[in-house]
Amino acid sequence: EKTIRFSSKNNYQGEKIIIIDSIGILLTLYYYVDVVYVGGSFKEGIHNVLEPAVYGIPLFFGPKIENSQEALELVRRGGGKIVNNKKEAYRMLRTLSSNPSERKRMGDICLEYVNENIGASDKIITEIHNLLAVNRS
Repeated sequence: EKTIRFSSKNNYQGEKIIIIDSIGILLTLYYYVDVVYVGGSFKEGIHNVLEPAVYGIPLFFGPKIENSQEALELVRRGGGKIVNNKKEAYRMLRTLSSNPSERKRMGDICLEYVNENIGASDKIITEIHNLLAVNRS
């Protein structure tokens, strides 16, 4: 498949794969995509997986995900997949692009995970308040 970088969008010729290489537009685009590769996970550490997961989109990423409990959990559940190199990434993109039922299955897992964790910040704050109250007693 032919690809194009978003920064070269003026040269668009019907490519089906667009590589987003601009800051600040991903949240707007997630609504329109079928599959997301989440960057940062080949060299340093993975970027935010929850942003695309909110839209029920299947995810794949490189192997360096130790910095993200969310990515680790999505892999464990089957909503995210690890690829180890460019060839595996291409295969994963082809597999998910041509298999709507697998995209839906993985996307549903991502959305379920997000929904299960709604309100997590409130729960953490409540626990901190409870711990502080116990320590004051």
